[in-house]
Amino acid sequence: MRNLLLIPLLLLISCELDYGLTDDGMDAPRSPDVIMTDIYQVEVQGSQVIHLQAENAEIYYEDGETSFTKVQFREFDENLKVIRRGKAGLVLQYENQDILLKDDIEVEDIEEESTITADELMWVDADRTLNAPEDGWVRISWDGNSSMQGWGFSADFSTLEIQFTGSLTGVLKDNP
Repeated sequence: MRNLLLIPLLLLISCELDYGLTDDGMDAPRSPDVIMTDIYQVEVQGSQVIHLQAENAEIYYEDGETSFTKVQFREFDENLKVIRRGKAGLVLQYENQDILLKDDIEVEDIEEESTITADELMWVDADRTLNAPEDGWVRISWDGNSSMQGWGFSADFSTLEIQFTGSLTGVLKDNP
């Protein structure tokens, strides 16, 4: 009888409750629900076609987030002519269609003859805005011979306004 009383006590002592924290009180690293490699994705939205290639993708269902590494993309018009292309070291796509781009970002708009390069950009889909952190450096070049670069970049695609809140330098040349 005495041994039977020890069993619940041993079970209680040996149980470990996992609150998602490590021994130092920090959040435990999260684990993806799905891991994929050598990704090639085609997305069609009306007449718009986007090809996305990535080295890896990790899907986190609970967070509503997909993480892509070493990304390259091409966007095509209705005639399947490339109108935009780009790359980034890391892309986080959220359930609400917001997208965080990081590490060696370059996006070229072929029709506008413009290129944007940055270390970090955030697309907020609901507002149709593209923003860099206040201390994030961004460079925009266009027409092959004009450029501007600075900190505190934001662009509103509904009004087509671009803004830099930090220091800004650049070269503007008239096309002959």
